[in-house]
Amino acid sequence: EKAKGKEPVLGDWLPDLAKGFRRLLLLDDPSLIEEFRRAVVADGECSTSVLALIHTALWGRRRPGEGELLQAHHFLRSHPGLMEDLGDLFDWLCSHQTPLPKQYFSPSGILCLHAHYTREQVLLALGKGSFEAPFSSREGVLHVSERKVDCFFADIEKSESDFSPTTMYEDYAITDRLFHWQSQSQTSETSSVGQRYIAHEDQGYTPLLFIRERKKLANGLTAPYFFAGPLRYRRHEGSKPISFIWELEHQLPAKVLAWARRGD
Repeated sequence: EKAKGKEPVLGDWLPDLAKGFRRLLLLDDPSLIEEFRRAVVADGECSTSVLALIHTALWGRRRPGEGELLQAHHFLRSHPGLMEDLGDLFDWLCSHQTPLPKQYFSPSGILCLHAHYTREQVLLALGKGSFEAPFSSREGVLHVSERKVDCFFADIEKSESDFSPTTMYEDYAITDRLFHWQSQSQTSETSSVGQRYIAHEDQGYTPLLFIRERKKLANGLTAPYFFAGPLRYRRHEGSKPISFIWELEHQLPAKVLAWARRGD
């Protein structure tokens, strides 16, 4: 236990921070990178929402102090060497990441089209939970009624070790504008959930698609999701699960389509 009036010893956190730095290297949202870089390098202001998105990627389950957002940020500010390393990391991201169009959507306001996010970041952006009390959601669908959003999280390549036989859904890109997606196995065509998906435009709902090639990266980190953007209903067939064909409002980039299409 640290002595009264003294800051936590940085060395105690180095293993956690090393993993967090590797997660931050996956960031490609230009506004997130730029705003947090200003806060770190130039000691500028940074919105609470952006702080939460960055810090939830930097820290794992173990966090400084009582686990509060401002305590975590104070921890960074109290260690100049750490701040300098973060500044170097964000400088590198600014110069090496492929530029993305700064296109955002009203249900979240802070999710950039075709950027990558962890599930926790998506939940925070949609108002679910907080940095101090993360919202628990591990299913492939998330209904955010207060924002009239349905989020679909899909792994293209599914491992039997991560998915049960009833959750090996067939999710894949057909073209750069069409995506095949299956609902949960208990969702019927006539259920309120099924009807909300089918008639989402009439009900004022926006389906949002998040995809990744597989759950784990080669370095062992959990892979973030690629934000493919809003969807429009095209057609469906079957029940429990329902097989949908969705139209993407924005076409998938070629490099994403290469892994998102189903292999022969």
